[in-house]
Amino acid sequence: MFKRIKQFFVFYGNYTNIDEKTKKDMTRFYIANAGGLTASTIAISVYLSGFAIFVGAGDTLSSIVSSMSVYSFLPMFLSPLIFERLTRRRNVISLMQLAGYILLCGLVLIPLFVKGETAGLILLFVTAVGIILYGMVTAGTNVWVMEIVLPQYRGEYFAKREILDKFLTCVVVFVLGFVLDYFHRGYTGFLIIYGVAFLLAMIQYYQLRRITDVEYHLSEEKTKLADLITIPLKNKSFRNLTLYIAIFFFIAWLCYSFRNIYMLRYMEISYLLYSVLFSFRMIVQGVVSPVWGRMGIKKGWYAVFIGCLVCFSLEYISWAFATNKSVWVLFLSHAFSGIANSGLVLATLNLRFNSMPALQKSVYEGFYNMVVGVGCILGPFAGNLLRVNLPVMTGEFFPNSQIQFVFIISFIVNSLLIVYLYLNKSKFGDHVSVL
Repeated sequence: MFKRIKQFFVFYGNYTNIDEKTKKDMTRFYIANAGGLTASTIAISVYLSGFAIFVGAGDTLSSIVSSMSVYSFLPMFLSPLIFERLTRRRNVISLMQLAGYILLCGLVLIPLFVKGETAGLILLFVTAVGIILYGMVTAGTNVWVMEIVLPQYRGEYFAKREILDKFLTCVVVFVLGFVLDYFHRGYTGFLIIYGVAFLLAMIQYYQLRRITDVEYHLSEEKTKLADLITIPLKNKSFRNLTLYIAIFFFIAWLCYSFRNIYMLRYMEISYLLYSVLFSFRMIVQGVVSPVWGRMGIKKGWYAVFIGCLVCFSLEYISWAFATNKSVWVLFLSHAFSGIANSGLVLATLNLRFNSMPALQKSVYEGFYNMVVGVGCILGPFAGNLLRVNLPVMTGEFFPNSQIQFVFIISFIVNSLLIVYLYLNKSKFGDHVSVL
């Protein structure tokens, strides 16, 4: 039994034609990813909005801070200006990773000096700088791991990594949610949370420093700033795919920036329940991921993408009817979210990488993340603009009508996007990848 478990976790137990050095690099990448993903989830996804509320930031500022994780897309756009000039990148990536997490975890010290809206603004600035560095690291490691893991083994490698990453994240977030409730949502709880995040980030840093520093083949011509836009735009398939994925993310973030605030401030759920819901979503995401993978191989990744969008619509509409008297609906919305996100990761990864040429992949990856990032950034601002102009209602079904109506609008617009993409599926090339 132990041997089987070890083979599953190490990934390469049944692989052949892989040298020992590559096996070690694959394992170290897994450990680095597990530590880094859990650290980023803690620092900028799960508890950042709660920390913003703790320091005294208002609803609008808290919602912007809670959506800051999407800003990691933007620095990926500029990353080729650095990485496409380096044949070896390990030292630069490691330095950015360390500096980024010093900022993202060090923000817990802000309340020692200032509170209120000023603290919220400082939190916004520090988080933005940290996320810029985090985004650069993500762009660099995405290409790096693709150079290490052989194409024929990527499917098993990334599928198992997804499951195990979600398991670790679930356990850590669940425990930290209990810790935060134990300390009555006070500063000590947040100090422990960000301390754990920094420890996990140091595990990632240590492993990245030990992975083989790959030598990259660079384009004969140096990548210019204009190339970051003009080169991807010439690829029609890649350009169209990126556009519609960006539209999807814009629709999603119309309402996504309100989810944590809605649960914590308006529904007033405990951090323990908040952590349980997050863990539940991660478990669903890990369990369903192989199902989407098999569907992608049989039906194509475009079909998976549309299927995920259907699940997202169901998530949005379920959020619209979650109230203090129907807390159970949160489990339904988180289940749809887990199902949808598990397939979205696989579909977008396969579709975009199979639309890229062999050279300058970091340019295409940077352009994709920049365009998608713009959609993610504009979404929360548009969502806030909608919220303040929507009618205020009272009653059992719509006690927080303005936010609930934003969820309904996202449902309607996303459903229209599904219909359009389905009716025009012949215009989009679908590729079955080895990923």
